[in-house]
Amino acid sequence: FKAQATPQLKLKKWNDHYTWKKPTTTVNNLLLGNLYIDHHGSSFCQNHTTGDYCELKAYRKKWFGKATYELSGEIFNARGLLQYTLRGNWNDKLIATDIHTGEDITVWTMTPLPENCNEMYNFSRFACSLNDNHPDVLAEVAATDSRLRPDQ
Repeated sequence: FKAQATPQLKLKKWNDHYTWKKPTTTVNNLLLGNLYIDHHGSSFCQNHTTGDYCELKAYRKKWFGKATYELSGEIFNARGLLQYTLRGNWNDKLIATDIHTGEDITVWTMTPLPENCNEMYNFSRFACSLNDNHPDVLAEVAATDSRLRPDQ
């Protein structure tokens, strides 16, 4: 899957406006073998308020598990000067290293999956909550919401 649109995020509290390009997502073994997804290719994220930007590379899974889920990248200021290097895995965590001080900063860490996630397509707690039939939620959804179907 190759995303064609450019997502945007505006953080009003900080007056920041971001856009980014996503890497390619490939679904493997649709017919035979263990089904898995792989993100690979280049990604670009820019803060249009400050001019800072990030170039991120997701590596395609290699034979024997080498480079599985691996990410690397760089963050530049508006003048194009390197500020941080990035490394990590898209299914674990992302670490930024300040090139001036050498300090490592954990930018993102994956939330652990629920204990019974294998019974729920390995969905995260958040993904499972999207179909939650809590009475407070059902009172607010549209009458056409699939969660209100009689066969659900």
